[in-house]
Amino acid sequence: MQPDMNSSRRSFLKTAGSAALLATVAPRLLAEQFPADIAALYRKSVVIDTLCGPFTSSDRMPDAALVEVVRQSGITAINFTISGRTFEETVGNLAYVDALVEQFPAVFAVVRLHSDIARAKREGKIGIMPGFQYTQFLEADPSRIETFRQLGVRIMQLTYNNRSTFGDGCLEPGNAGLSKAGVDAVHKMNDLGVAVDLSHSGYRTTSEAIAASKKPVLVSHSGCASIYAHPRNKPDEVMKALADSRSLRRAALLHKVPYYTTLSGAVAAAQGIRAYLGGDLEVRTLQSYFSQD
Repeated sequence: MQPDMNSSRRSFLKTAGSAALLATVAPRLLAEQFPADIAALYRKSVVIDTLCGPFTSSDRMPDAALVEVVRQSGITAINFTISGRTFEETVGNLAYVDALVEQFPAVFAVVRLHSDIARAKREGKIGIMPGFQYTQFLEADPSRIETFRQLGVRIMQLTYNNRSTFGDGCLEPGNAGLSKAGVDAVHKMNDLGVAVDLSHSGYRTTSEAIAASKKPVLVSHSGCASIYAHPRNKPDEVMKALADSRSLRRAALLHKVPYYTTLSGAVAAAQGIRAYLGGDLEVRTLQSYFSQD
């Protein structure tokens, strides 16, 4: 049974200071269904969308009118997927981000330090945190983890949906877990200061990577399996492991899943995440990777 919309709205507004919770509900939904003072809440909060692309295409530079629409979104920083299927495609996508910042320096900035997020907020910019979802080119040469870290990438997934050299993804029926190469990759990311993202990883891979990691991990775009049975959503035991490891978990509004695109569904997902992890973990986790050093 879905929660009552009015009571859910009141409960959500009481706890909406969390950046992750604010970013969970799309600005379009906020504008249409929340009270008018939600805009003020966006203005004073650091709002981080942990998986977002500012534009639907990176084939060419956006025009100024579209950039202005994005600037007014209220978002402070985004995890922007730049990984392609190949090394060359990924380098090209990273070049696109650099070109975007160069052409629109008053709107975009690349986040490499935790202080860059606060600076983006002060200056009214959108901070771009380049991130990886695909791993094929890392599996072929794990030394590329360090290469891309030096190029500004601080977030990398271990797997996508299917089996990789590092472990099983969420659609892999074998659910074989983290491989030896995956353990080595987790430790390498830990040592270099790269966040291990487990959003698309299978249940065993997620649990074993949490245990193997010396630092908090990310589950940047997923949901609660107990709320909606989606292959990418995590069960309660994984949620508990995330909480115990002081890791970051963000509720995702999954594309084409009607439950998550209603106000009550979005609120339930956000409150479910908060019940396990609390409201202060997002900053702690980001600080461990976007360090001041």
